[in-house]
Amino acid sequence: MKRAKKKSAAKKPTRRIKEPKPTPKIKPAAKKPRAINFVSGPSRSRRFGFSVNVNFGTPGHSCGWNCVYCPWRAPGEKITKAPETAPLNAIEILASLRDRLAGAPEVETVILGGSSEPTTHPEFADIVAGVLELKKELQGKWITVCLSNGEGLSQPSVRTACNRLDETWVKLDCAEDVLFGKTNKPSPRSLKSVRALATPLKQMRRLCVQSTLWRYPDKPGFQNWSADNLSGLLALYQELKPQVVHLVTVKRRRVFEGVQPVSYDELEAFALRVAELGIPVEAFA
Repeated sequence: MKRAKKKSAAKKPTRRIKEPKPTPKIKPAAKKPRAINFVSGPSRSRRFGFSVNVNFGTPGHSCGWNCVYCPWRAPGEKITKAPETAPLNAIEILASLRDRLAGAPEVETVILGGSSEPTTHPEFADIVAGVLELKKELQGKWITVCLSNGEGLSQPSVRTACNRLDETWVKLDCAEDVLFGKTNKPSPRSLKSVRALATPLKQMRRLCVQSTLWRYPDKPGFQNWSADNLSGLLALYQELKPQVVHLVTVKRRRVFEGVQPVSYDELEAFALRVAELGIPVEAFA
């Protein structure tokens, strides 16, 4: 007797599963470099005593000027366009400053300045307001100071903020436009003349002036220690009537190695001429 053959079950068609295509690698968006929130100190300053310094500039860059004596650039380094940055906001800056000040009741001065130009920060007025609130909150006895090249002072809101500080120090090295352009080298979008720098300063209530003076034996046309420039500076001091003038000279490394300091005796002699105008003055060598 023959056994019946089992019918084999019909094979179901195999379903081919397509392997998913590999997900293309998406490059993350380039992050904007963070601005420096360099809160340093407390440290001893020969001009401002025991101080804390707030520098919120761009990493690897300084302000928009390229002064021949700049200590923030290496010798021979050319000015470059600063990259687009994501600047620290006022809250971040003030939080870092609070941490620094909370344990340092001996601080005499809080300085807004450094390698950056504070008056061009988009939240400068808010930062100033916050610093003053911190002073009240911490019952600080320190004074508030801004170190500026004057670039942002053409804006009324910036001037108003500076007028709330105890002192706003503006750099004024040259009284002649040609010398100003060759040695301070403001960026094209910045100040284009000494008059453009000086005019807004007349509206400053607590203006102080710092003048850096130097020799350049190899290139006399690039030195501001000249009879014409010194006479021009005296005229500007008389016009602006600052609270005080500080006369300083080059000390640290500088962009142009040929730049040489002026002696203390020479600074003192010029200081006497400033004093004759009835303006308080100090010389630092």
